[in-house]
Amino acid sequence: MYSSEDLERFYFQYQTEALPHGESLQSFCVKNKVPYNIFQKWYRDTRKKVVEV
Repeated sequence: MYSSEDLERFYFQYQTEALPHGESLQSFCVKNKVPYNIFQKWYRDTRKKVVEV
């Protein structure tokens, strides 16, 4: 199982290594053997929070 900290590090690695070269997140997940659905759920749960005004 992946912890939130593991996925945070993975996302940072993606932003610094793959994103500048135009690699998709899905292909980066496959290359690094991280299940995309787990990463996607973590991202949705941690990044897409609605802020009340």
